[in-house]
Amino acid sequence: MKEQNIVGCGITIVKDSRIVFTKGYGFADLKSKKPIYPANTLFRTVSVCKVVVATSLMILKEKELIDFNSYVNKYLTKFKIEDKFDKLITVASL
Repeated sequence: MKEQNIVGCGITIVKDSRIVFTKGYGFADLKSKKPIYPANTLFRTVSVCKVVVATSLMILKEKELIDFNSYVNKYLTKFKIEDKFDKLITVASL
């Protein structure tokens, strides 16, 4: 962290849908010296989410559980994407 000038980070390792390790290092706010608490410290993930989504989709594709050319709403259960575009949004569009 010192070498890369990182103020703080949180690490959580999950195995079989269970947290097996979680720990915060450094500070959530350097000015106030507020420490990192992985369970409730907000991290701005920026573009990291894109890598997680892409990796997850590739794993599902390898297991033949998803078709990249399928309509994305086929797989969404908690919410649906509105049809506001000329073409249907496919998994590959993500």
